[in-house]
Amino acid sequence: LLDDKDEEVNFSWVLDETDSEYTCQIGFRAKVDTVGYSVYTLKLSDKKPDAHHNVVTNNGKVIGNVAGEALLVDKGQVVWSRRGQRINDFLSFFDGGDAGDTYNYRKPQPDVVVRAGMTDMVSIESTATYERLIFRMRMRIAPDLKEDASRARGLSLLDITTTATFYDNIPGIYFRTTFTNKAKDHRLRAHFRTNLKADNILTDAVFGLTKRKIVKDGAQVATHPQINVFPMQTLTAIEGEKETFMLMSRGLTEIEPVMDKEEVTLALTLLRAVGWLKRGDDGIPAKGAQYERDIVV
Repeated sequence: LLDDKDEEVNFSWVLDETDSEYTCQIGFRAKVDTVGYSVYTLKLSDKKPDAHHNVVTNNGKVIGNVAGEALLVDKGQVVWSRRGQRINDFLSFFDGGDAGDTYNYRKPQPDVVVRAGMTDMVSIESTATYERLIFRMRMRIAPDLKEDASRARGLSLLDITTTATFYDNIPGIYFRTTFTNKAKDHRLRAHFRTNLKADNILTDAVFGLTKRKIVKDGAQVATHPQINVFPMQTLTAIEGEKETFMLMSRGLTEIEPVMDKEEVTLALTLLRAVGWLKRGDDGIPAKGAQYERDIVV
């Protein structure tokens, strides 16, 4: 694989078993300017690429990058270590009932929040261009809510498979989560622990970043309700004394800064299965809004 300067570009390759023995998939880091395009040349041969181009999968639990960062699964928790710091329980998943609609959010009474538990299905995928940690979490949640917004009896199994990837010479951790949603009226969120203390967060709006104050005591004022759930178009940032933590996501979603021992954890909504434009006696259902299908985020 050659770039526009005829210099070799590192790549990974794997046979595509869904097609035929003559079909493969290659992966590489494409460098493209903000405006314009780049040209790459793929030269074919009757010999297989060298072994270091292969995708290797094993049962390890630790990945790292050239910046000295490491991501691992330890005692059922995802751990991120960097520059002498260690963030235990860095990523976790929580699910709670959602009796709201597309305009309002109201917690059901009573509500039960369930945390996903780590399974033994942990593996590592290594290539010439990235290292990827693959793990599965599992939880059992109520299948739906009753008319009084309380939990229905019974349980629905929710399997969550997440990949976390370090790419060569690209900063950051890249997450991808997949699951099949079979339950109704619930909200699934990913919690990212930051270990930073802050009074505000920054979220992007149409014309720039907006500073939003964190309500630490959860107090509700009758005339001006104060909540911590904010819209997020692309990113949310937390400024610490020496460092800034930034979370980026595709699509318009919601984010909530949750205080844990005076430190901020970012709760990112992955799924809101509400199914209603408006709830109540004159409710207006929204077809398909319960998202009972395969989800990739």
